[in-house]
Amino acid sequence: MIPSDANFAQAATIFRKLEEVVRSHFGYEETELAEAIGYYLGSI
Repeated sequence: MIPSDANFAQAATIFRKLEEVVRSHFGYEETELAEAIGYYLGSI
């Protein structure tokens, strides 16, 4: 791929969407596992 403003803009858009999906996924996991994490890590 040849570096250009258009390619950079496209890559930035894709990266932002990927970041949004990953952050959402980890937020969901944290919420779903909060009780288990507290149970197992609470005694450490």
